[in-house]
Amino acid sequence: MKSTAVDISVSTAEPEIIKSSVNEVKKNSLRTNLLCGAGIKTKDDVKKSIELGAKGVILASGVVKAENVSQAIENLVKGLV
Repeated sequence: MKSTAVDISVSTAEPEIIKSSVNEVKKNSLRTNLLCGAGIKTKDDVKKSIELGAKGVILASGVVKAENVSQAIENLVKGLV
């Protein structure tokens, strides 16, 4: 596995992990969806995760540590449109 900086999401640093995980989930269950939750901090992280096959994202420190939590969430949602 590549070494990555702390502030880089998996969708940016190692997108193949999301893609291969989605493929494995699909092979084993048609009813299970994959969520991506590794370093999601920007709308681009959200957009890329969805493009790679994730059905959603999990948010944590990128939102919790934001100065304006509501604004942080609004910015992330923009990655879905």
